[in-house]
Amino acid sequence: LNGATAIEPDGFIDFEKDFKAPPIVVTEYTKLDGQTGQLEDLTSELGRQKRIVIRPSDRFISLKFVLLDPMESDRIAYSYRLDDQTEAWTPISGNVLRFSGLPYGKYLLRIRAQAADGRFVPDEWQMPIIVSRPFYLQSWFWLIVLAALAASMFGFLRLRTTQLRQRQRRLEATVRERTQTIERQAEQLRRLDEARSRFFANLSHDLRTPLALIMAPISSLLGSVRLEEGERRLAQSVWRNARHLQDLIDELLELSQHDAAFPREEAEPVYLAELLGTLITQFEPFAHERGVQLQLVTVIPSEQSFLLDAEKLDRILRNLLTNALKHTDRGDWVSLRASDEQGKLLIGVVDSGSGIDPDDLPHVFERYFQSKKVGERPEGKGIGLALSQELAEVLGGRLWVESKLGQGSAFFLSLPMRKSKAAPERRLSDQPEQIPVGDSPGSGLILVVEDHPEMREYLETLLGEGHRTVSVGDGAEALQWLEKNQPDLIVSDYMMPVVDGLALLERLKSDDRWWSIPVIMLTARADLRDKLKALRIGVDDYLVKPFSAAELVARVNNLLRGRLQRLSPELWQNGGMSQTDAQWLAQLEAVVQEEQSNEQFSVSELAYRLAMSERHLQRRIRELTGLSPVMYIRQVRLQKARVLLETREYQTVAEVSFAVGFATPAYFSKLYKDAFGKSPSDYL
Repeated sequence: LNGATAIEPDGFIDFEKDFKAPPIVVTEYTKLDGQTGQLEDLTSELGRQKRIVIRPSDRFISLKFVLLDPMESDRIAYSYRLDDQTEAWTPISGNVLRFSGLPYGKYLLRIRAQAADGRFVPDEWQMPIIVSRPFYLQSWFWLIVLAALAASMFGFLRLRTTQLRQRQRRLEATVRERTQTIERQAEQLRRLDEARSRFFANLSHDLRTPLALIMAPISSLLGSVRLEEGERRLAQSVWRNARHLQDLIDELLELSQHDAAFPREEAEPVYLAELLGTLITQFEPFAHERGVQLQLVTVIPSEQSFLLDAEKLDRILRNLLTNALKHTDRGDWVSLRASDEQGKLLIGVVDSGSGIDPDDLPHVFERYFQSKKVGERPEGKGIGLALSQELAEVLGGRLWVESKLGQGSAFFLSLPMRKSKAAPERRLSDQPEQIPVGDSPGSGLILVVEDHPEMREYLETLLGEGHRTVSVGDGAEALQWLEKNQPDLIVSDYMMPVVDGLALLERLKSDDRWWSIPVIMLTARADLRDKLKALRIGVDDYLVKPFSAAELVARVNNLLRGRLQRLSPELWQNGGMSQTDAQWLAQLEAVVQEEQSNEQFSVSELAYRLAMSERHLQRRIRELTGLSPVMYIRQVRLQKARVLLETREYQTVAEVSFAVGFATPAYFSKLYKDAFGKSPSDYL
């Protein structure tokens, strides 16, 4: 330096004041992609993105950095820290930092440098790191999953609903088809049942009508005192066999009714000892013919009555006695026994006959069962014992059999013991009733409507003794005859061609000219429903074929006597009344029937309803009926009470009494018995 050099100290740089520390620079940023397996260099992108994003597929990332201080670069130590994960600084071996398996989230990566003298470089290198969640942990993914699940659930529910609806439609179609099938089958069964009912009704009619023509004349014949003893025995034999035929018909019809509607017990006070004795008496001729000894062994007091359904018990015992007599030979015995066994009525039919084969024993109560054993006598159709067991169940009892082959059989019927203090009505005997003499009210005109010629002729003969009779063949002929004539009473068959008895009855009771004519219905149809149908229309009496001639004559006379009481003697002798009078009487009876339950209903109110004075009303009623208004009202009420009792619309006599306007049941019972000869309690 030749010359002088001048130095200005103030111009020197203040190192401590003006020195700027070198920065840390990332020289290399790489990733290992797990999907491709390649190492990616992303150094250039780091400056632009200003963040590090680690995808779920990245295996690791690597950062290489350096402090831009060439004099100290070999003696620099580095450390890092991830904020939000740790508070401590982690030393780095060298100048390369690798990350793998970082938890998902956001971090701030901080790297610092430390000189050899222990001083830290003031400036740190910082970079945000975002570790992305895999798609299946992303909220959008779960939203999609939830949406997919919801859509799937909706689709499943809709599909299931569609399937269920289709299944429901298939089931409904199946149900409809089966219902239609069942309805068709039910309709077929109903038609078969109707056909069977018609068959039995026609069979009953075809059998009962000729049977009535046998029994009724025999009844009259046995009532004659002119028969010799031998002739009487023959007539009694005809009567017994006719009764047996009637029992067989009843058994057949009862069996058909069992199938249609199971019967119920109708208990009443019964002298059991008398019932058993009557049975023995009735079966003695049959036993005598077979050479079999018939016995009655009972410890039941003769005056002790029991609550029993006498008709069903009689049917059971008849079947058992008939069965026992069929299977016994000459010299054997049959015993009817009754005793009190541990509070039960025990009735037995024991015989010393052939007994029952052990193989047949379990089947004796089956319908239509007949033994196939060699030597067995095929008597009967296998109905009686089956019906007896069913009737025993109706009575609340039990029927069983004990038998040893070659030693005889014993059928036992066990029934609940229900003693009664009431005295039962005495039953009619096996002998037919005799026609009463001298109780006719006088000659009346009787119209007989019957399609069977012989029955029509017999009825004319029977009723012609003391009365005038006219006969026609069916209901249509009867209506033609009635257009010009007025009978005092009509006796009609139920089943007839053209117009039957029921249709005729409806016409009679709906016409003002004929409504007051008493009608007796004769029918071969023993079904209670047929009787109730006729009673509801207004039939005055109802008899089932074969009927008792004495009973028919008695009922005819009773109804004619009642008509005579309601009609004045002049009208009775003149054979009826004018159409105007008949219409007025119909109006009168309609008013009385309308007020039949009103016990306060009086003659003055009746006169007011008919728009006439009491005096005029009394004179008019007496002219047409021969009765006072009070007696007329009573007659109408009693006739209505009879219908209510016979149809059993009420359970007690008191209810019937109140229903027809009688406030005192005892007084009503007395009036009813005086009018009809039968107590109201006998119907219930």
